[in-house]
Amino acid sequence: MLKSILIFLTLFSATMSCMSQMRITVLRLDAGVGLNNEQVDGLQDMLLSTIENTGLFFITERSRINDITKELGIKQASRLSTVQLRSLSRRLGVEAIIVGTANYQIRERTPIDAQTGMAKGEYDIDIRLVNLSNGHVIASAGDTQHTGETTRSLIKRIVSDLSNRYQTNIQTSTAPSSPITLQGYLMVHPKDLGIFSVSPYQTISTINKRAEFGFNDWRLPSSEELSIMNANKYSINLKSNATYGTDLSNFSSSSPKTVRLVRTVVFTQQEHIAEGSVRLSPKSYNFGNIPVLEGEAKVKIKILNESPETIYLESVNCSTNSITTSFTCHTISPGETGIITITLNTSGRQGMTIKREINIRYSDNNGSHILKLPVLANII
Repeated sequence: MLKSILIFLTLFSATMSCMSQMRITVLRLDAGVGLNNEQVDGLQDMLLSTIENTGLFFITERSRINDITKELGIKQASRLSTVQLRSLSRRLGVEAIIVGTANYQIRERTPIDAQTGMAKGEYDIDIRLVNLSNGHVIASAGDTQHTGETTRSLIKRIVSDLSNRYQTNIQTSTAPSSPITLQGYLMVHPKDLGIFSVSPYQTISTINKRAEFGFNDWRLPSSEELSIMNANKYSINLKSNATYGTDLSNFSSSSPKTVRLVRTVVFTQQEHIAEGSVRLSPKSYNFGNIPVLEGEAKVKIKILNESPETIYLESVNCSTNSITTSFTCHTISPGETGIITITLNTSGRQGMTIKREINIRYSDNNGSHILKLPVLANII
């Protein structure tokens, strides 16, 4: 019985792992200048194993890919037609393919090389991850072999670059536009800052000076907080194969780290007394600098009912059409919290500073009341 359970858990774990990976296949690199198809095959094996080691992709059809490309008449994988892309998608059942070209730049040729057909030089390799549903390039990378560098090192460097760009593009398209609070206290910045090989102290200081999302106390997470973030990595878009920094002293050129900032949300008894029995948290909001190309930014505001009676949320409105609001809970019982979503539209407002007041109207047994929420944003 125990053995059966272990087998089930192993299979379940493998299935869940595959579900989180993009299903791809890797086509043979096109042989460019100085190479033929047989010489490219060796590069292909190294490319496949390096891509598999990233953990980002589930590679399928390794054994059948050459037969299928012959059937479909694919001679140059880097120049696929729309019909060929659709045929590959149907035959292979994958989301994307990796294609590319390899060239060999001769640096030195000796008389012996003329007899053996060999010469000293460097590989130049370019690869692209292509979406089979629309033919769009998801990410691309390429580089030339450094003098004295091994071919495997070159491919590892190119695949690492492709992986980082893929994750950045995916993160940009799916990342939340505003901070997310985990466990009720840990507010996580919606975006990675990048990969740093030196202490990012100055970068973090600059972010706090411009009060991104209205806060000036962003910092690196502790190891314990990073564990919480990893447990919620899909909701906050953490990269699965990245090493995130937790200490400013741990960054080095030999051990670069990715940076995601956090801050601690603290509600004190003094705040409770000052705000009264029905209050907003936070009591004002500064979006900070928002690039116009982001289209919009969202934030969730809490309305806390700490009074002894039920309140009724009647309306939430603002005097500008660049800010829209919504709420789902009309009735808030004593001790409960309602959520108000505020959406700022940045389209056509580049260079503007938006300063508005949102009116939250609620009622109780004593009549109707209004809470005011100041909102500030700079569209850049």
